[in-house]
Amino acid sequence: MVKVLVLGSKEFPFGVNKGFDRMLSGGIEVHVEELVNLLKKQHNVTVITRKFPGVPNFEKKRGVTIIRVPWIKGFLFRNPSFNFMSFLKALKLNFDVIICHDVVANFFGVLLSKIKRKPVIVVAHGTPSALRRYNFLIRFGLTLAEWVAYNHANHIIS
Repeated sequence: MVKVLVLGSKEFPFGVNKGFDRMLSGGIEVHVEELVNLLKKQHNVTVITRKFPGVPNFEKKRGVTIIRVPWIKGFLFRNPSFNFMSFLKALKLNFDVIICHDVVANFFGVLLSKIKRKPVIVVAHGTPSALRRYNFLIRFGLTLAEWVAYNHANHIIS
């Protein structure tokens, strides 16, 4: 059995947030849940996701290992803080392949794959660097993260 590590889902399983983060989860989380339900039939799957109040830091649920990490609330902090904490946690884990979702998780997934010498599959869920809601500096950082992820991944799904 292949040990699959999944990064980038901000809420797993979908619905555990229960309103704690008013910025709703959605597309990535639904996609990850469907993907994990397929993968767990033949592989050992671990998902690193965000920690919410009243939810355990670690659990095995429906054949999936779920590890929850702390994160910082707020529009500009929630995604980078969660993905950085996921990266730190993943450094301690044993896995065969990484599947990561969205640009910040993809960046950390590629970095993790280089350190651990494991293959990485990055999944693009849009192009955040093109979104005008971010200022120039953030868009520049996202552009760099996209370049690193898409030029160093073993496989890309878009």
